[in-house]
Amino acid sequence: MLARELISLHENPREVPPFSERYRDLSPQAAYAAARGLHEHRLAAGWRAVGRKIGFTNRTIWPRYGVYEPIWGTVYDRTLIEARGNQATVPLAGLVNPRIEPEICFGLGATPKAERLL
Repeated sequence: MLARELISLHENPREVPPFSERYRDLSPQAAYAAARGLHEHRLAAGWRAVGRKIGFTNRTIWPRYGVYEPIWGTVYDRTLIEARGNQATVPLAGLVNPRIEPEICFGLGATPKAERLL
């Protein structure tokens, strides 16, 4: 159900009430399952995953948003804008309610070894 709505919003961008107001019992597991549905839809449409993003790492804001663990997401070739020469242009066409949240992205030369992740 939520995955279908995410895909619909992806295909026909429009403003909708926050999911947190309409899906009061939404669990992180259900949200990640819906995100997987959108991810598969994007891959089928030719998008390419280029990395991962972690959000809500600042624990002091967790109670404000009802979030109690970091949230992971996918970065795609179509959502990453590189700043070259310390500048970037962000196209706003097709965005319903644009907001810009700059992120710092970096590439790793290799996958970290499991024992180094602890």
